[in-house]
Amino acid sequence: MAVGNSVHDEIREQQQKLKGKPFREKWDYFWEYYKVHTLVAICSVAALISIVYSIASQKDSILDVAMVNAYFDQELDSEALCADFEQYTQVDTKEYQATITTNMDVDYEGTDQYSYANLQKITAMAAAHSLDVIITNDAYIDHNLGVGVFYDLREYFTEEELAQYEDRLLYRDLEGDEAGEIPIAIDVRDSKYMITDQLPAWFCIISTAQNIEHAKLFLEYMLLP
Repeated sequence: MAVGNSVHDEIREQQQKLKGKPFREKWDYFWEYYKVHTLVAICSVAALISIVYSIASQKDSILDVAMVNAYFDQELDSEALCADFEQYTQVDTKEYQATITTNMDVDYEGTDQYSYANLQKITAMAAAHSLDVIITNDAYIDHNLGVGVFYDLREYFTEEELAQYEDRLLYRDLEGDEAGEIPIAIDVRDSKYMITDQLPAWFCIISTAQNIEHAKLFLEYMLLP
């Protein structure tokens, strides 16, 4: 840029030089001086379109389930299981979806980073009210009786509804709760969807659950013959 010229003057000077020049020469000039700005603008627009599309196409959740130290049959695909459950509930799958997070192992005997990361993830999901059901084992339940994860199932089910699962109920005395032993979980180890009926599999609707009715439907679905 000539000394004393403003940016505006320089642009006007270059435009005068290019006046009457062939398109290819104008394009080469533009690309040499403005390609970085152009690429940045293109990337910004693409990112914006991606964000808008993601928000527009996002479905509302009818249920979020976490499998913690409990395992579905290895032949099952969690996405296919979600799709089958969505069909069972007869929801509009264009608007709603169910999510199952599998293989969340937590080893309380060790201090591995994988277990710690899973614990952090479960805590974050519960705190954000994006988790409704945990299907888990005795170790996870016993280690979390005092952290507000579990809740009295009598608050979610009517007496008649809970009576159906009477022989499956797990009672525990929650720390800091003076109610004594209360039902907090339901045994689903014999579900046809579980890997085996020899490993514990407790169905728990957690204290921060938002989708209670669909959680109850998922329990019903899990115990279908």
